[in-house]
Amino acid sequence: MRKNGFREKIIGKKSDQDLSSTKMQSTRSCVVRSSSSSAQSVSIISSDAHADTQAEPLIRQALSTQEQGLGPEHPDTLMSVHSLARLLAKKGDYAGAQSLYERALEAQERVLGPKHPATLMSVADLAALLEKKGDYARAQPLCERALEVRKRMLGAKHPDTLMSVANLALLLVKKGDYAGAQPLFERALIAREQALGPEHPATLMSVATLALLLEKIGNYAGAQSLCERALKARKRVLGPEHPDTLMSMANLAALLEKKGDYAGARPLCEQALKAREQALGPEYPDTLMSVHNLALLQAKKGDYARAQSLYERALEAQERVLGPEHPDTLMSVANLAALLHEKGDYVGAQPLCERALEVRKKVLGPEHPDTLMSMANMALLLEKNRDYAGAQSLCERALKARERVLGPEHPDTLTSVHNLAELLYSNGDYVNAQHLCDRAFEDCKRVLEVRKRVLRPKHPDTLASMSGLARLLYRKRQYGGARRLCEQALKAYERVLGAEHPKTLQNMNLLALLLEKKGDYAGALSLYERVLGLEHPDTLMRVDNLAASLEKKGNYAGAQSLYERALKVRERALGPEHPDTLMSMANMALLLEKNRDYAGAQSLYERVLEVRKRVLGPEHSDTLMSVDHLALLLAKKGDYAGAKSLYEQALEACERAFGPEHPKTLQEVNNLAFLLEKNRDYTGAQSMYERVLAGLLHASVVSGKQHPMLQRCITNYDSCLMKMCLSDAEIRTKLNVLLRPYLMHI
Repeated sequence: MRKNGFREKIIGKKSDQDLSSTKMQSTRSCVVRSSSSSAQSVSIISSDAHADTQAEPLIRQALSTQEQGLGPEHPDTLMSVHSLARLLAKKGDYAGAQSLYERALEAQERVLGPKHPATLMSVADLAALLEKKGDYARAQPLCERALEVRKRMLGAKHPDTLMSVANLALLLVKKGDYAGAQPLFERALIAREQALGPEHPATLMSVATLALLLEKIGNYAGAQSLCERALKARKRVLGPEHPDTLMSMANLAALLEKKGDYAGARPLCEQALKAREQALGPEYPDTLMSVHNLALLQAKKGDYARAQSLYERALEAQERVLGPEHPDTLMSVANLAALLHEKGDYVGAQPLCERALEVRKKVLGPEHPDTLMSMANMALLLEKNRDYAGAQSLCERALKARERVLGPEHPDTLTSVHNLAELLYSNGDYVNAQHLCDRAFEDCKRVLEVRKRVLRPKHPDTLASMSGLARLLYRKRQYGGARRLCEQALKAYERVLGAEHPKTLQNMNLLALLLEKKGDYAGALSLYERVLGLEHPDTLMRVDNLAASLEKKGNYAGAQSLYERALKVRERALGPEHPDTLMSMANMALLLEKNRDYAGAQSLYERVLEVRKRVLGPEHSDTLMSVDHLALLLAKKGDYAGAKSLYEQALEACERAFGPEHPKTLQEVNNLAFLLEKNRDYTGAQSMYERVLAGLLHASVVSGKQHPMLQRCITNYDSCLMKMCLSDAEIRTKLNVLLRPYLMHI
């Protein structure tokens, strides 16, 4: 515990976020699709969303007539049941669709037999529905059954058999079983090329799905070659505006985006959107998905205003055309919430997050991967909105469900472990946080070894595990090991993804932080200079870090120039009240204070505090930090009354928000004690120091270890008592009274 209080430097705050996985996750629709049923299957369902709405009462009427005239198990009746199920699935009513598919399948097995084409079509479509619901365990045996029967009845190279091969492969991709999926994709492609020719639509579908797999396993060159082949052939065979051609265009754009080639991805996204608007109409579901995907790209580029406008356009139309509970609608809801969270608009993001979570629970089920993603995102948002109990509860639920559904070593599970650990650290529960951090470290080591063996040492997922392990070593203060892993990952990222890819830059920033920890400011500066140059919000974090490095070296003029640059860009790009803009302002104030420009510093501190109180609330941690900084400055200027008033406000807010013994509350008590001591109110300071000591001693008993700040607090208390002219014996007596009840437990 520092003599001048728990003052916290704001600059490190953003850097710590860059080290963690606590980021709201966005989802992109899988644009490569394979029909789950036979090419010859009959359906009266239109591909137009408006026509679907009109078709439902017609199908229901036909079904009712057939049930009365032909009976509930007549083949024509069951085909109508199947058609209605397909329509409900398309509309996002998965529960209704599943009930009808199961009814049709059960009757077809009894009436037509388990090997009849209509029965197998129901098997395949039910498997596809279960896959959409995230029920991979029930979907896989159905996929395998359809494949085996079709292979036996129709032959290994029949189009329906090859469709079953492709569908099983796609399911394995979703499960993360890339090794099992790849031979199936390759087998389907070779057979279709031989039987149908290299440019048949079904062959090109195999090309597209194999490209999806190569992208997943990190073979971006192979994936791009296949994407370009499919796009070129579809343009020639089907025409530039055919839905499959536009799907290929969207797939190639998504691949370029993943590679970090935003400049290459943007024209493809815009071209696909324009063509779909002209060919299908502005509110067709595929058009709206193009709008959504362009929004996702703009968000990654940092153009939040354009991204928000596109998300809102897609969402408004999807609600009207597809309905408020359709999966595509919920994807837009979730991603708009993630964007608002990224912009710092936590109030606007929360109702969207809540809506996505509640509806996904109802439509997809409580343990669907998308539901769990919404749960994890909601937890992060609750933490930002200071509902720490609610955030911890959701974090723990998401972690348990992901362990059960995805397994303990799945990347999403590891993210949940890390997020919960970060939350516990923030809440002052250091013991459980460290336990989770240790567990995440062991899990991450295992995952890294598996990925090196199953994928490739330079596969993006392998490199992600390596980076995650380096971040955990950083958290554990094992800087040497963290640096070695980080350098390996950075070298591989530069080779695989390129020097400008976001993942490469993220690792570069971590390495720079590690070099700073070792005092190698020259090396850190060199890395920061490689990262800087753009005005993307993420790069401004590196501007702050570079400014901090210059500040540490005493180059205040250079640091001020960089802080001013970051502040200017953030005000223009994010607005004057965005959390990152306020952080830049606070950094500038700290520098001005260090330069003894107290008037300039006070003006900025007061501006930041006023906005944070209004936007975040008086109990938010960032607001409390602003109070501390302003109070400390006022104390430096000799305005002890003003400083005392601020510290008392902060203490009252902490007690309300966190409770009397929370570390943040004790921090404010300590700050007030220090101020009272400085103002020669030794009796008041003594009382405050005793409260801090009691809290730290209690925390030490609970954890079974001496709190790291305990000795410093004892020193501060001892110093205060000496200023009160107490004798050594009196001081020892007071310390013994305080310490005796706890010493036997520590």
